[in-house]
Amino acid sequence: MRKTHTKEIIFAISSVILLIIITIGVSLAVFTYSRAGSQSNTISTGTITFTYSEDSNGIELVNAIPMTDTAGKVLIASEEDQGVIQGYFDFSVSATMSSSVPIVYEIYGTVESESTMDSNYIKTYLTNVDGSDETPVEGYNGQEVPVYGSLVAATSNPTGKRLYTDTFTSSTTKNFRLRLWVASSYTTTDVSNKFIMRVNVATIDE
Repeated sequence: MRKTHTKEIIFAISSVILLIIITIGVSLAVFTYSRAGSQSNTISTGTITFTYSEDSNGIELVNAIPMTDTAGKVLIASEEDQGVIQGYFDFSVSATMSSSVPIVYEIYGTVESESTMDSNYIKTYLTNVDGSDETPVEGYNGQEVPVYGSLVAATSNPTGKRLYTDTFTSSTTKNFRLRLWVASSYTTTDVSNKFIMRVNVATIDE
């Protein structure tokens, strides 16, 4: 009887110790999980600013003469002669960041309703400008310059076309130059045509 009673006491004590160990283990696990989860509750902010030097954030072609890519890539600013307007449009995108969280942004174009020219004949060429140096951004450094109509839809505005996307990782300013011209494959007519495009910039999630 005494041995049986002793076994019952030992079993009861063991059960209590085991219960205490399990309770401590569960509590520790919950506490550890809570700490791990709280690490992601950090809100970081950043902003982008779009600036341009002209009166409008756009560029237009009016009765523009078709030209080769070689000639279009070196168009000078705001040429106007006998009703022909063509050239380039300069703008900047700046980031002000309060943390190291990257800001993904998109530069996209939207065509004005009064445009009458087929966008599949509008060559689109975007470059980075650093002082006197000018280099094409990714997507415009191939042998053939893309036409506006072939660009993918913008994430920020499905009716627009994406010109370029990039990421800011620190507060800085990036300078861009956009050139538009009529493709050499376009057949001119006696009808007056024009193409007007606005440049827009927005942050996106990717």
